[in-house]
Amino acid sequence: CSSYISYQIINLYKSGSVFSNPNNCAKDLGGLGYTAGFVKFSTKRGDLFQVVDAFKQTASYKGEFDAYYSTLEKYAGKHSGSTQNLDGLCNVWYNATINPDFYTLQAKVAQRLYEIPSHNYGSSLGVQYSLTYAVLYDTAIDNGLSGTANSLSDLILKTNNSFKKSATSDSGSTLKINGLKVDEMIWLKKFLSFRLAANGYGDQAHVNTYLYIIDSGEYNWNPSVKILDPSGKTKTIDCKAIL
Repeated sequence: CSSYISYQIINLYKSGSVFSNPNNCAKDLGGLGYTAGFVKFSTKRGDLFQVVDAFKQTASYKGEFDAYYSTLEKYAGKHSGSTQNLDGLCNVWYNATINPDFYTLQAKVAQRLYEIPSHNYGSSLGVQYSLTYAVLYDTAIDNGLSGTANSLSDLILKTNNSFKKSATSDSGSTLKINGLKVDEMIWLKKFLSFRLAANGYGDQAHVNTYLYIIDSGEYNWNPSVKILDPSGKTKTIDCKAIL
């Protein structure tokens, strides 16, 4: 249940709806090239290419992306936000989602690239709560998993190194950070402060909903959680929505 709720929160802040939309595709105004699919895979990050590449390996692939394959591969390798030679990509993407293999591959790629690795990071920290796992997954999607400044692993390191003494509270979960005891929610608030500093004002509303959940004490999500939507209004998210 908690995983479905976290998907809905991520969807809400990426597309304005709790429902997953694999058809989404657009030229990104923030320099990511084209973004598309469940978690807004991007040509610059290279995860959009990984979806296309995985689709190409399936028996049901009919050459839909052949005209774009080499360009997508090049931009992924260079982490380039260029959109040159990609005109018409969104039409192909939209039509490809009719294929069940392409539809399900998006979820599988997001799980492989972001959900499982971010969960492993959380487990290594001793995380217990759905909320923290959701934030780590969300951050991996937005900032990348590792290898660059302000990636998930970098923000975790910055957060850990910021604690010079133990910091206990009453969340019911204590992390062991560099030999210190740190309450999980204290750690998460500090992590979110580093994330906000890295991502800027555009991430404020998204961070605010996680801070709202922390303050409300709803750390584990079953069967529902109350959040703030992008406009700042309260909204209940549960497991009943069809993703």
